Formats: sequence, structure tokens, C-alpha cells
Amino acid sequence: MSLVRLAVDAAAGTARSKLVGVKTNVVWMSAVAVCGLIATIFLLIAATIAIASEIGAVYACLVMALLFLVAAGAMYIRRQTLLKRKKKDAEKIEAAALATGLATESKASVAYPLLAMAAAYLIARSR
Repeated sequence: MSLVRLAVDAAAGTARSKLVGVKTNVVWMSAVAVCGLIATIFLLIAATIAIASEIGAVYACLVMALLFLVAAGAMYIRRQTLLKRKKKDAEKIEAAALATGLATESKASVAYPLLAMAAAYLIARSR
């Protein structure tokens, strides 16, 4: 949700109902996430028990720990790759902005949200 749209909604009085809707959505998605997490835990317990019946409890726990260690390493490497790519893209954008003269911050870009809030207030007052 953009700042300007939120300012207009706040002035019009509809922001509260939108925020209540967002809160309800967050509560439901949190409940879904907790249920999914519990299901995943039981799946991992079942996998550990199945492996334990074949190779023993201690080795089954070691296998599961190794599995999660590999998964954590893969996620870490992926995240570092994405961060490097994002940094490289930001440097390219900054270099292009400096080359075209767009890197200087104008006073209009700072005042734009304030003007939008003032306009939204005046629109709401005129109703």
C-alpha cells in the first residue's frame, strides 16, 4: 500500500476498515502458517522413525541433522548470491543515475507526500 493512497484513505475515513481487514488477514495467515509448521514437524518425526527402524535411532537423528545442515547451507548460499546480485544492480542504477544527472534529490520529491496528504484532507473536508 503506497503512502499517498494510505493518506487519501486516512483523510476519507476508510483507512480504519482497510487496516482491520489487513489485521484479519494476518491472523488467518498466521494460523495457516502454524498449522503448516506443525504438519511439517510431524512429517519429519515420521521420517525419523522410519529411518530409525532401518539404521537405529542415533544414526537416524544424525541423518536428519545432516539433511537440515545441507538445507541451511543451500539457503545461505542462495541468499548471499541474491544479495550480491542486488548490490551489483544497485551500483549499476546509481552509476546510470549519476551519468544522467538524476541522482540529485529534488525538493519536489520530498514535498510530494505532504502535498498528497494536504490534498486528501481538503477533499475529505469538502464532502
